[in-house]
Amino acid sequence: MFRAYWLDDRYCFGNIDDMLAYWNYDLDSVDWPRETVNRILQQTCPSWKKRTEERLGAEPNIVRNYIKRMETGTEPECTVKTYWEILKKQFITLSLGEVGGFWFKYNRWDESAAQRTWYRDDSTKRCLCYNWDFANWLSLYAGTLVYEDRFECVQEEASDTKV
Repeated sequence: MFRAYWLDDRYCFGNIDDMLAYWNYDLDSVDWPRETVNRILQQTCPSWKKRTEERLGAEPNIVRNYIKRMETGTEPECTVKTYWEILKKQFITLSLGEVGGFWFKYNRWDESAAQRTWYRDDSTKRCLCYNWDFANWLSLYAGTLVYEDRFECVQEEASDTKV
């Protein structure tokens, strides 16, 4: 919820025109092998915000490209506040568990994150790294989940995840 534009790209549902627009993504001109990207990430340990701004992840690239084409005409600002405003207007979220899905990914910690429950380095300082599910999205939509400036801190942390 606090890593702007890092929406899950495994399962997407919607009107066919919306799905075609969402996945109509121009390929990046950067043609780096995975090893090069991993080396860059290991050397610089970029924050989630920097990873998004530097286009080092597929998920935020797809989401921001869609928003640019469908709504703003420019790359949306890489803040949790802007992300939440867009998410409220353009998306509805469900967790993998809410649709009965299971994604085994490497180990039990990643498995938990994929199930949209928690992260092993969760803490109140990190705003509790909740993932989007329908209840959280509905709370945002209804105005009971309210943005606070402190939510930006998670984006500024160094990423501990390799591409």
